[in-house]
Amino acid sequence: MDVDLLRPGTVPISPDTSLWFEFLLDPNLLEKHLNNPNADPTPTELILKFLTTSQAEKSAETGTENKLNSLNQYCSKRCLLLKILALKVAAFVRWDFEIFDNKVSLSMQAALLKDLLKLVIPEYADVSNHYNIEFSSLNPEALFAVFLYHRWVINTFVNSMLACKSKPNNVISADAGCDEVTEALSERSLEVLRKMSNSDLSSGPLMPSPACFTPLSEHSSEIVKNKWDLGILLSVNQFQCQILMDISSYLLFRESYKEARAALRKCQECFHLWKAEPDCDISFCKVTREVLTGACRAVGILPPHYSPSLVQQFHDSITGMYINVDKILERDNLTKEIPLLYRESLELDIASEVASGKITAHRDVVTQIQASNMVRRALDGGSWHSTNVTPAALNKALTPLVNHATDLEKNRLKYIVGWALVNGDVKTNSELSELPVTKELLKEVEILSAMETDYNDPMPNVHEYHQIPMSIIGSPNLELAAIERTILTSYNPHEIKSAILKLVRQNPTINLAKLNKNWEIPIPIHNVIMNLPGGVLHNQAFALLTKFYELDEMKNFAQARIMLRTVMEDVTEECGNSQQSSKLNQLLMWELLLLDIHQFHAAWPDKHIDWSGLTQRCLQVLHKVEGCLPRVALREECSLALLNMGQWQALIAAPQVKHSVPLADLYVSIAAACEDINKYNKKINTDAWDKLLPLFISNQKRRDAIVTITNALTSIVEPNALAIVVSLLAKVHNVLKEQPQFDLCIQLLHLWPSAIKNSNQYSIKYVTELLYDVLVHALKHYPNNVPWLKLMGDLHFVNGHHTFALCSYLEAAIAGTDYFSRPLHKNIVEDHIYKRMIKSCTALQCHTQAGVLCQFLDDIDYATAFKSLAEGGCSDAMDAYYDCIWDVNILEYLINLHTKKGEHHRRQQVVRIIGLLELNSNNNDEIKREAENIRKGRFMRAMAAQYLS
Repeated sequence: MDVDLLRPGTVPISPDTSLWFEFLLDPNLLEKHLNNPNADPTPTELILKFLTTSQAEKSAETGTENKLNSLNQYCSKRCLLLKILALKVAAFVRWDFEIFDNKVSLSMQAALLKDLLKLVIPEYADVSNHYNIEFSSLNPEALFAVFLYHRWVINTFVNSMLACKSKPNNVISADAGCDEVTEALSERSLEVLRKMSNSDLSSGPLMPSPACFTPLSEHSSEIVKNKWDLGILLSVNQFQCQILMDISSYLLFRESYKEARAALRKCQECFHLWKAEPDCDISFCKVTREVLTGACRAVGILPPHYSPSLVQQFHDSITGMYINVDKILERDNLTKEIPLLYRESLELDIASEVASGKITAHRDVVTQIQASNMVRRALDGGSWHSTNVTPAALNKALTPLVNHATDLEKNRLKYIVGWALVNGDVKTNSELSELPVTKELLKEVEILSAMETDYNDPMPNVHEYHQIPMSIIGSPNLELAAIERTILTSYNPHEIKSAILKLVRQNPTINLAKLNKNWEIPIPIHNVIMNLPGGVLHNQAFALLTKFYELDEMKNFAQARIMLRTVMEDVTEECGNSQQSSKLNQLLMWELLLLDIHQFHAAWPDKHIDWSGLTQRCLQVLHKVEGCLPRVALREECSLALLNMGQWQALIAAPQVKHSVPLADLYVSIAAACEDINKYNKKINTDAWDKLLPLFISNQKRRDAIVTITNALTSIVEPNALAIVVSLLAKVHNVLKEQPQFDLCIQLLHLWPSAIKNSNQYSIKYVTELLYDVLVHALKHYPNNVPWLKLMGDLHFVNGHHTFALCSYLEAAIAGTDYFSRPLHKNIVEDHIYKRMIKSCTALQCHTQAGVLCQFLDDIDYATAFKSLAEGGCSDAMDAYYDCIWDVNILEYLINLHTKKGEHHRRQQVVRIIGLLELNSNNNDEIKREAENIRKGRFMRAMAAQYLS
C-alpha cells in the first residue's frame, strides 16, 4: 500500500492500536488489548471514552419507551455494555484510582463507582442509605464496592483541598459537576468507614476481577449474571489495614491527631498480621512499611525495631535545640544521606541564633559544624573554603573519614589540610602539623613545604618614623619607604611635619601629590600654597590640608580642626603678616567655616555649634561680593546652612554675585517659598518650580545635573523646606502622569502650577527617581512623618510595587496610632489609601485581606468585598482573618458562601463570630464603634506582622 503523508487515511495503523468500538463488537478483545504493554489507547483513555459515550447515549435516549425491564432500566443494552467495559478496565488496574488523577475527571470517577454499586448491590445504589448497612452480613463483592466508593470520597476530598492551597485552579472548581467531594459528604463517608472497620467480619471483601463482568451481546434478552466467584478474595487483615490507613490519613489532614494515633496503632497490628499470611503477595492494599512508619512517626508512635534515618535524626536535633547535631553531621560525612542544602542552612541558622542570643551553644559546636560542612563540600567536589575552622575541629571532622575514603576523596581531603597549613599562622600550623590525621594524609616533605612562608615584610607594623628597625636605617630605599608610609598613615601633625622634613632633605624636588592620587585641595588654596617660600613649608601645608579634608570626610571634626590650625600657625610664623599669608589665612578661615557647617549638618538636630554665630559667619560669606571671593562650594554650603537653620528672610536678602551659583539660587528659591507659607500667603514664590523643571527634559546629558540636584536636595534637613521640595516634585509627577487614578497626594500640592507646556518633552522617570531619593532622605530624619510615609506608599503603588506600597501605608498607620494603640481615624488613613491597599492586596492575590479592608471605607464596597472573599486562589491566611470582620452583611455572605461549598468548619466559625454580643445590630453606637476599633487594630497588627517583619 502506498503511503502519502499528506493523506492521513493512507497511513497504516500501528498493530498495538485498537479502535474503541471494536470492543463493542467483540468484548473478548478487551483483555487481550489491556495485556499488551504498548496498548493504545491506554486504560484511562478507554475508561474515559466508554463513560463519555454511555452518558451521551443516555442523554439521547431519554424519553424513549424502549427500555430494559431489568436492573438498569434507564439504559439501553449498548449503554450498559459500555459501562460494563469501563468496569472491566478498572478491574484490570485493580481499582487503583490514583492512576486516574489529572486524566479522568472527578465526575467520571464518581459515575464509575456508582455503576459498580448498581451492578453489585442494587438496593444500596443510593449512597445516602449506606449508613444503615450491616456490614457483617453483606456479600463480599458488595462490601468491596461500598468500601471503594467511600474510600474514594475521603481521599479525593483531601487531595482536592491540598491542591486548592497550592494553586488557584483546583480540582473542585474545575469539576463543578461532582458533588461527592464536599466536606459534609466526606465526613459521612468517614463514619461509614469507621463503622465498617468496627464490624465483626467473618471474611474479607471480594475484589472484582475483569472476568467477573459478563458483557451483553446482541442476542441477550435479559441481564446476564455476573460471575463474582471469579474475583479475588482479600483477607480481613489486609482489608482492615487499608481502611484504617485511609481513616488515619483523613484524620491527620483534619488535625485530629489523638484519633489518628489510635487508628494507626490498630493499622500496625493488622499490617503485621497481613504480612504474616502466606498469600500476602496478592494484595489490593496500598499500605507499605515505609508509609506506615512515616505516619506513625508523625503522630509519635515508634514501631518495633525502628531505627530513624540520619535525615530524621537531623530534623529531630534541630527541633531539640541542636543537641548532638555535630555528631550527626560527622556520621553523615560517611553516608552522605543529608542533602548539603540542609546542612548549609543549619550552619547559617545556628550561627545567627548564637550571635543574637536566641540559643546558648558552646563556641566549639559552631566551629565543628563549619568544619564538618567544609569536609562534606570537599568530598562532593564543591567549593569548600572556610575561615573559622580550628585544627581541633578539622581533626575531629577528618579522623572518621581517612580509613573509609576513596583515593579521589583522600586527594580532596589533602587539599583541605594543605590549604589550612598554607593560610594558617605559626600557632595554628604547629598544632595542625602534629595531628595524626595530617601525618596520615600528607608526607613530611609536603607538610614542611606548605608551612614555608613566601614573603616577609621588611617593615612589619611600621606606622611611625621612630618605629623603623635599626636594621633598616642603613638601606636608603627602605628608609624612604618608611618615611612615606608615615606621611600616608599618620594623622599627628607633628609626626607628619617631621617626616616631611626628613623626606625633603633626601629629595628636595619631591612632589607629595604623587604619594596619593586622591590628595586634592581646592585650586585657590593650592595656588596660594605653591607660592609660599621654601620647599618645606608648602609641602607641609599641602600634606596637612589633604589630611584636613580626609578627616572632614571621615567626620572627625576635632582632629581636622587641629590640622587646619596647625597650617595657619605655621604660615603666620614663617611669613608673618605678608599679603600671601593674609590671603591664605582668609581662605583657611572660610574652610574652617565649611568644617563647622559640615559638623552642624552631621549633628542635626542637636545643637553642638552656636547657631547664631554660625548664621553671622554664613551671612558674611554671602555678602562678600568684591575682592577675594569665597569659592562656589562654600557659598552653596552657607546658603544650605541658612535654609536649614530657618533663616529664610536673611538668605533671601543676601546680595547676588555677578556669576550665578545654581545650587545657592535654588536654596534661595526654596527659602522664598517657605517664607511665603510662613506668612500664610495664598500664593507662593514659584522660582523653585522654574529652576527644577528644566532638569527633567528627556535628554541623556541631563543625567549629571540630576545627580547634582539629588545630592543638593538630599542635603536639606529642615522639615518645612523638605515639605516644599516633596510637594513640588509630587505636583510635577501628577501633571506629567495625567492619570488622576495614579495621583500622588500630599499637602501644599495646590500651591504649584497645574499645567506644564510641552509636557511630552519631560521624563517622568527622572521625577520619580528624584522624588524617591528625597523621600528616603526625609524619612531617615523624620521616620514618623505620616504624610511622607503615605506619599512613599503612593509612589510605590503608582510604580506597581504593591508589597512596598502596603509596607509604607502600614508604617504610616503605625506612626499615627502608636502601633494601633489609638483608634485609626480618617485623618490618619483616608479612603483613597484604603482603596489603594485593597488594589495592592488583590494584585498580590491576598483576596481575604482585600475583602476585610473593604470595611474600612466610609461607604463599604460590598461588591469588591464579596468578589474578593469568593476568590479560590488566595495567598493569605484566609479564614484566620474572619475574627477581624465586624460588618454583619459580610459575615452573612460568608455563611452562605461556605454553606454552598460544603465547608462546614468555616461556616461554623463565621456563625460563632456573628453570634458575638458586641456585633449585635441593636447595640448603641459606642459599643459598635469599640468593636470596630478592636477589629481594625487586630487586623492591622496582623498585616504589619506579615509585611513589616
